[in-house]
Amino acid sequence: MAKKRSIKSQFHYAITKNFKEGVKKRDYKIENGQSMDNKIFSYQELYRLKDVARDINNFLRENEIERRDVRDIKSEDINKFLDSKKYDCTQQTINSYKNSIYKLQEVVNKTYNLNVKWREDIEVPKSIKAIKSKERGVKAVISNEDYKKIIEYAEKNKCQSAYAIILEKEIGVRVNEVVNIKKENIDLERKEILFKNTKGGKKIVKKIKNINLVKEILDKNYSSNALFSIKASSVNRYLNRVQDKLGLGRNSFHNLRRNYAQNFYDNKLKEGLSEEKALLAISKQLNHRTKRERLMEESYIKRQK
Repeated sequence: MAKKRSIKSQFHYAITKNFKEGVKKRDYKIENGQSMDNKIFSYQELYRLKDVARDINNFLRENEIERRDVRDIKSEDINKFLDSKKYDCTQQTINSYKNSIYKLQEVVNKTYNLNVKWREDIEVPKSIKAIKSKERGVKAVISNEDYKKIIEYAEKNKCQSAYAIILEKEIGVRVNEVVNIKKENIDLERKEILFKNTKGGKKIVKKIKNINLVKEILDKNYSSNALFSIKASSVNRYLNRVQDKLGLGRNSFHNLRRNYAQNFYDNKLKEGLSEEKALLAISKQLNHRTKRERLMEESYIKRQK
């Protein structure tokens, strides 16, 4: 008997099945003359839907909401998922999640002949993010001094979350990518870690200067096949506790990633690269899908004057 697909796999199969690669939306409508609510015509939308599906799957798992099939996902689950975004996301991002959920509903209904009605019951929360959109980004970068204090505390009080934060200083990836590092993707000889299935579906290889740190974590054997056995939420809670204990303002894990980006950019300038080439280099290092200099300046990098 074939093994049943996980919810994540069910979502991804449905998304891929409805993707019309190389077909223009207008041409498809003329030829087929039917509703296109379930069809996906661009890679940008394909990646966005897969990212949202992955986020929903992770939310269900991390909050111990047991759902074996996409048909079992209830409107209240979706509303809880959206509600969890109001603390860290702008209203624009929350609205984008809402639109993606609308599309996911059409995709799974068409693929699996279902009749889920998440859209009818959806409740869009208002963002209560403390930092306004225009004040976020580069102003949210944690200072090197505060990050150093956090790392010094983590090194004296080692645990899985502490190791994750120390390692982030080396690699600058997303929190979900840190906690999901697989042992098979660690090359100690080359001093490299391969990251698969990152946001946007891309792969990236990260060089590790302090390979002894990775060896130390491996020696802890927290998991049989992964470097860690914790969830992203555990790292975030630990980070908040440490900052409160040290009397520091609260910074998210993503602000640690911004710190990595700023230092990488500054070092490239010191090496003689122009500002434009340094921005391209950090965009690649952060594994963004395309050249996104504007995003770099708004959300990550403070240019030198």
